[in-house]
Amino acid sequence: MIQKKTKFEKRLGDLHQSAERINGGLKEVLELLDGVSLSSASFLEKPEKSNKEDLYAGNIYKVVDVIRAQVEEIVKISHEFAEHITQHGSEISDLSEQLEKTKKDAMIDPLTGVANRRKFEIVLDAMLKDIQKLKGRLSVLVSDVDDFKEINDKLGHHAGDQVLRLVAKSFIYNLKDSDFVCRWGGDEFTAIIPNATPINAAAIGERIRSTLAKKTIMDKESGETLGKVTLSIGVSSYRDGDTSKKMTDRADKAMYLAKHSGKNKVVTDKD
Repeated sequence: MIQKKTKFEKRLGDLHQSAERINGGLKEVLELLDGVSLSSASFLEKPEKSNKEDLYAGNIYKVVDVIRAQVEEIVKISHEFAEHITQHGSEISDLSEQLEKTKKDAMIDPLTGVANRRKFEIVLDAMLKDIQKLKGRLSVLVSDVDDFKEINDKLGHHAGDQVLRLVAKSFIYNLKDSDFVCRWGGDEFTAIIPNATPINAAAIGERIRSTLAKKTIMDKESGETLGKVTLSIGVSSYRDGDTSKKMTDRADKAMYLAKHSGKNKVVTDKD
């Protein structure tokens, strides 16, 4: 698979080409200076030349020697510069890639592989800035695994981790590429649903809930059935003047309403 060059790598390549052009130009200058020196040498060798002409020719030699020395110094510096680019360019490029990977890793939940709360807030803020383009169609889902503490206490944290990964997969399976899911923290997962009506967003939440409810948790090592997992989901949809906090808070309240009214259900901020 061919990887696209980063902007830095492209600029580095441009710099290499510039250095090559400079070195090529300097080489041509030296060749021209050599030509001037040869012309002067032929001039001096002619016996009929007067002293005045000898003086002019001698001055040409001196000027050419000074210019040549300066150009050779520039050539040396240019070569050293090109060598430094070669030596350190790949190192800088590698460090740049590592930095980008570190920034990306800082936005990812290592257990489930989905985004974390920090990334969620960045994405939601960005979408709210473009709310006019979305024609006001933007919803947030906040979910919580029902009785997750009991799962951890009875089955252990290994089973708890398995549940969290399964919840993440249930979100991913039911979301489009334009949607966005993250692990908010603990056993809470959130999603951003752009370009969907409140009814459609609630339907997506219901699909996620239903998909997970149909799953049975199995111990991968023993093959033992560990039971089922359910979600309580709250949905909020954009209102004029909304901020990311307002939308998330309303979805959170709706989720707690789902919890306190029987669990394993989807509740909207209009219920």
